[in-house]
Amino acid sequence: MKYTLYIPLLLGFVCLTGCGPEYPADWPKTHPCSITVTQAGQPQEGVTVVLARIENHGSWAVSGITNASGIAEIETSWTKAATKGAPEGTFTVTLSRAMPPFELSISDAELEAMPYDRRTAFIDAETTKARQKHQLPFALADPARAKVQIEVKPGTPATLSIEINDYL
Repeated sequence: MKYTLYIPLLLGFVCLTGCGPEYPADWPKTHPCSITVTQAGQPQEGVTVVLARIENHGSWAVSGITNASGIAEIETSWTKAATKGAPEGTFTVTLSRAMPPFELSISDAELEAMPYDRRTAFIDAETTKARQKHQLPFALADPARAKVQIEVKPGTPATLSIEINDYL
């Protein structure tokens, strides 16, 4: 009877110790890192920033998403574990962003009045125009062509500002 009080306590302890994040054996020490993204001087919200280590790749991902001020606070993550900052090293920086919803240049009634073939061609042209307006330059978006790099070192926060129009 007196041991029945210890069973719930023991079960609670086992659950708490097993619920934390599991880090891989090669988990790195991280250092503060932030990247600011602007276009025509305006902060760009919702841009995904990915850092790819040039040498000694680990099993983790290093990335962030820009906030309303255009700043991505970089974090290192692996499955369910994440740590603020980036590991020491030199990284290639790539950017991506989802295309936001856009309005067609004509009304729904005008669109419905078009023959099917013409309507399809119109929608394709409008989508292509919106995609091109929103598309990032290859030097920022394509990992094989990326030209932007950042070096992360201990003791100094790594910061970088990227003006998208500089790469058009």
